[in-house]
Amino acid sequence: MPYVALPYVATWLLMTASGQVADWLRAPHRLLSGTVRKLFCVVGLLIPGALDFGVKKIKVQVSLETPVLVMIIFLRFSVVMLRNKSWKM
Repeated sequence: MPYVALPYVATWLLMTASGQVADWLRAPHRLLSGTVRKLFCVVGLLIPGALDFGVKKIKVQVSLETPVLVMIIFLRFSVVMLRNKSWKM
């Protein structure tokens, strides 16, 4: 169990790097804040989708509860975001 913290370290590094990239993209004469937010949202949704597609392609045995739970969480998040009108930039 020496690698238990590896996902957390990777998440921390990715969050720090993505913040720096977002600041660089928001610099004058590059992209607007709304565009950067939409870009990061699309990338953040495509990565789990691609990983899910990869899991299905290599035929890993996944129980039915896992995709249903993930779908419920994402739907709940979407409803909260739409109610708060956070997508309107």
